[in-house]
Amino acid sequence: MIETIKKYTENKYISFHTPAHKGRNKYLNRILKSGYDLTELSETDNLFYENGCIKDLEERLAKTYGADTFYPLVNGATSGVMAACNLFCENDKIVVDRNCHISLINALILNGVKPVFIETELNRYGIPMPPTPDKIRKTLSENEDAKGLFITSPNYYGMRAELKEISDICKKKNIISIIDEAHGTHFYYKEDIKTGADCGFDICILSFHKNLVSLTQTGGILINNKLYREKIKQNLRCFTSTSPSYLFMLSIDVMDKYMKDKGKKELEKYYDYLNKVKKEIANLGVEILTSNDPFKFVINCEKANEKAQLIKKEFKIVCEMCDDTNVTYIVSIHNTKKEIGLLKKAILKHLINPSLKADKFILPKAILTPKEAVNKELEEIEISKALGRISGEYIIDFPPSVPIIIPGEIIDEEIVGNIKKDKIKCVVQ
Repeated sequence: MIETIKKYTENKYISFHTPAHKGRNKYLNRILKSGYDLTELSETDNLFYENGCIKDLEERLAKTYGADTFYPLVNGATSGVMAACNLFCENDKIVVDRNCHISLINALILNGVKPVFIETELNRYGIPMPPTPDKIRKTLSENEDAKGLFITSPNYYGMRAELKEISDICKKKNIISIIDEAHGTHFYYKEDIKTGADCGFDICILSFHKNLVSLTQTGGILINNKLYREKIKQNLRCFTSTSPSYLFMLSIDVMDKYMKDKGKKELEKYYDYLNKVKKEIANLGVEILTSNDPFKFVINCEKANEKAQLIKKEFKIVCEMCDDTNVTYIVSIHNTKKEIGLLKKAILKHLINPSLKADKFILPKAILTPKEAVNKELEEIEISKALGRISGEYIIDFPPSVPIIIPGEIIDEEIVGNIKKDKIKCVVQ
């Protein structure tokens, strides 16, 4: 493994992907010492029975993010998703944004919750849009017995939902509101943007490495309803290592210190600068998603996958993700203006032929809960023979990040046409 990582870093690729620190943050690099890789001792506190330095960290971050309670996540935002979803009981119904992270699907499988998915709209680029208040209101009115709502905002492309209105809907319905803000934690350091905590969501799940200067696998969970504080902590004990990484927790601490000392000012400067760069690219005729997070460059282009590889080879620029028609680059405050200029040059050279498409995504019909489906006897069959069968697995590759099918749903003709695999696991009939 060390030889593989060493060989990759020796290529000196320019990173426009996570983690955001790019190995360049002095605050973070100061703590990367093996002597700081400690365990839970009387002097170093205990992650879930905290009364010292970890408690101090939690209180400071709760204040920074405007929440009642903050818990650090050392098993990634995934552990926060698991802990939040575990607030519900088996067969409880929750309304879910279909454009959710795979960790939520896994959580649904684990605890037997019944998801009701919000219908997903795709824009002219074939990219899933955030759920609208009207769609959420409609879905909840059709499911009066729903116990909660789980949405993702910003989504993987940096597009934000109307959080205040959605939060108000949940309060009126008296249901638990949960938001996955893994791609928007940097907005907590930008005062003019309203976050999930600002808008009153009960639970906000954060990921720090994507847009802030913390180590990969670090995150946090914010709780704004005291009713859920102890239950969430108990759930986190179930989904977190009993040997939490002190380097991870230290990186959260120094990330916050850096952002307060210098990072907030850098964030403001880059925010305006990147908006300007994106407008310049769009004005030169390149199809680019501009109505999103300035730090996310989403460019529409035919054969985007191939061209992203050309850019990697010619310019040594590595993207965050791409599919057949869109490529996404995530810019950080640790990317230099020279690197951003090179990215602009690469985009204008290679990503110039748009491939606009307005695909529709029709929600499959669910027969079983995800947990019920995966616990039944499964068989792997050819896609051509899967029509009408109940899926025993999830497939997430088209549209981008939106599950084509999850366990318990019926495989119809449209689903068969979208699946690129030769075989799929189905429930034995």
